Amino acid sequence: MDDYLREVTQTSIGYSKEDFDDLIASAFLMDAYPPQMYGFSPTVVFAELYEKRCLSIWDNEFKYHIAGVSSRFVHHFAQLSVWGGLRSTTTCLVCLSRPPEHMLP
Repeated sequence: MDDYLREVTQTSIGYSKEDFDDLIASAFLMDAYPPQMYGFSPTVVFAELYEKRCLSIWDNEFKYHIAGVSSRFVHHFAQLSVWGGLRSTTTCLVCLSRPPEHMLP
């Protein structure tokens, strides 16, 4: 994951801080909460799994993103309870442009 985090950091120059924070937070959320995973506190999960990693990878220019990514991570987690039950066997709900490749249980 560290290499991918470095790459997205390098290739995201020019995008807004909010868009960057949302992108990273949603990727972390998908990594931390696979289907059937217990819903541990997102604040604790972010601190334990991702904060130190971000601090070690991001230089001073990007370290200010950590609070934003953490905030978006918590926000996205809250949205799971609202949207978590949404299922479709005909449309991928990530890309909205093709059938899903894998069906969730």
